Amino acid sequence: MREIEEKCKEYGEMNNLSVSFFQSNIEGELIDRIQEYGFSSDGILLNPAAYTHTSVGIRDAIMAIDTSVIEIHISNTFSREDFRHNSYITPVSYTHLTQPTKRIV
Repeated sequence: MREIEEKCKEYGEMNNLSVSFFQSNIEGELIDRIQEYGFSSDGILLNPAAYTHTSVGIRDAIMAIDTSVIEIHISNTFSREDFRHNSYITPVSYTHLTQPTKRIV
């Protein structure tokens, strides 16, 4: 996670972009952050992890904001267990990326 954060911040600096990171295993904290940045940011990259398949709250938070959200997963959720093929987040996201390449920038 630290390496991804550093690479994204480097990329942001090279392209005059402000990048901030937040990680939590607490659903309410993720919702609070989405609501906090959802009206003042140009975009949100979100890895909802297991909340992808369970969180109506995160879905509702995304629907309530103006900022586009890109859903990202480190693994290919469609190659895993059947229950991971269903996402509450994908239908309300700008786009959905699974298992992006290891090349960050």
